[in-house]
Order: sequence, then C-alpha cells, then structure tokens
Amino acid sequence: MEGSLNLLLFLVLSSFTTGINCYTQCQLVDNFSLIVSDYLMGR
Repeated sequence: MEGSLNLLLFLVLSSFTTGINCYTQCQLVDNFSLIVSDYLMGR
C-alpha cells in the first residue's frame, strides 16, 4: 500500500513540475513573440 502511495505522490509531483515548466516556456514564447511583433511594427 505504501509503495503505491509513493508512486502516486511521485506522479502528481512530476506532472506538477512538468506543468510549471510548460507554463514558463509558454510565457517565454509569448514574450518573445510580443517583442518580435513590436520590433516589426516599430519599423
């Protein structure tokens, strides 16, 4: 029982950290596209 509980906890934590990584990467991509569009509009 304890092993399955640890496995569940591990899965939850790994999915959580993966979600955070994806979120930060999406934020970086959004910021980058905004900067590029501003640069193109500014010309």
